[in-house]
Amino acid sequence: MLNILRSLTIAGLGTTAALVFMDTPAAAAKCQTIGSGGLAMTEAIARQMATDGLKNLLASSGMTPRGKVSMTCSSLGLFGTDCNARQKACK
Repeated sequence: MLNILRSLTIAGLGTTAALVFMDTPAAAAKCQTIGSGGLAMTEAIARQMATDGLKNLLASSGMTPRGKVSMTCSSLGLFGTDCNARQKACK
């Protein structure tokens, strides 16, 4: 895994991974917390990738976003920055 991250960062490429996390079973109107991640050399690019990935997930799933986007970023040192964007969405 570390070799893959190293290869991506050395090449200056970013990657977006999309994750969908279910809320509690008692959630009304089929709501979920949708999440997307971005990995890049700079925090600004990683944030943009995570945000764009979240928008793409919402558009392709036909879900309506609810509330604010929560963003968390962590530095991977020489390997760049990893950011995750999450937002509640309902069908």
